[in-house]
Amino acid sequence: NYLKGFKVLFLSYDGQKALSPAVHDPLAAWVKQGGVLVVCDADADPYLQVTDWWNSDGRNFRTPREHLFVKLGVPETLPRDQFNALGKGGLIWLHERPAQLSTSQAGADRIVAAAQLAARSAGLKWREKNYLLLRRGPYVIGAGMDESIAGAPPRLTGRFVSLFDAGLQVQPVVTFGPGKRDFLIDLDKIKGRNPQLIAGASRTLVMEQTADRTRCTVEGIAHTQSVLLWHSPKMPKSVTLAGQDLKDWTWQKDGKLLWVRFGNTAEPRELVIQY
Repeated sequence: NYLKGFKVLFLSYDGQKALSPAVHDPLAAWVKQGGVLVVCDADADPYLQVTDWWNSDGRNFRTPREHLFVKLGVPETLPRDQFNALGKGGLIWLHERPAQLSTSQAGADRIVAAAQLAARSAGLKWREKNYLLLRRGPYVIGAGMDESIAGAPPRLTGRFVSLFDAGLQVQPVVTFGPGKRDFLIDLDKIKGRNPQLIAGASRTLVMEQTADRTRCTVEGIAHTQSVLLWHSPKMPKSVTLAGQDLKDWTWQKDGKLLWVRFGNTAEPRELVIQY
């Protein structure tokens, strides 16, 4: 079910090959169940001539693409640059080397046209943006494009911490203008009654985690500074590092956040947060 969440895929065997023919059966099934596959390949990669699964052990295909087309049930005379219906999905074949398309505006336009056709054929809405924004659980990855269409950059509001920020400070507003890159944690996605580690500049191994105590080992690059950010519903009574009281920590009641700061060492030390 790996392909279940995808509607459009671009595929090329120019530069890399499937490790075995086993990938083609589920790929063909995905197409016939509604996926749209865009194959961008001119069968011109010199490494297609090496001895591998597509031309050995009783197989006589010139390329792994030919084997895929057999599984899809389409001929080598398949019309190119257009949508060819297969079951509930379909196939678009761009008979071109991807690297060749990357060298001109005409090549870029051809890729965009194929993507638009594939999206329309898959029942997807086509949208053009001047940024990329991906969310995975509490993580947000964003990039503002510096060669793109005009328009206002996206603006995120809430409580975010950038993993590129050495202090791991809370940012209420984040924008992604041209050239901006960021890797964020959305603090509003962090829930729970018990403390939990959000981010840090040390290798941290949590050994014990209860409502009253957090015990872990920390280590890092010697002579560098570390800061650990915890979701902490309660204010700690004490924080110790290697058995010694640690004074450099800050608890934020409103945000239920705890910052613990110390100098890294290459040897692991025990950090205990007592509530």
